[in-house]
Amino acid sequence: MVLEFLTDIVTGGLGFISNVNPILLLIVFGVFVFVAFRMFQFAMRVVTIGLVAALFPIGANWFLGWDLPVTISSMIWFATMAVGLFILYAILSMVYRFLNMLLGGKREVVVKKEVKEKKE
Repeated sequence: MVLEFLTDIVTGGLGFISNVNPILLLIVFGVFVFVAFRMFQFAMRVVTIGLVAALFPIGANWFLGWDLPVTISSMIWFATMAVGLFILYAILSMVYRFLNMLLGGKREVVVKKEVKEKKE
């Protein structure tokens, strides 16, 4: 079945799209655009964090007076460590949000009665 689908694409062009429900096609396209946009945002954050971290040895030497070597290898090391830590943070944050949603969602903050009376 998958092989037939792929051969139809290769040999027949895009004629197979006419067999797909247009609403389903729009939904799938919308999900694709949303996921692509979120991945682009994440990639831009990773690039920004990598660039800022690569400049860290220069800033540490200039502003803090530290004696860090400003070489390509040290800048790559700082950028790699920062990107790795950011990706680890993103994964742990996603797992935390998923478990929080799975195990009970957001908990309501209990507001004391006295605070409500003071506002009135």
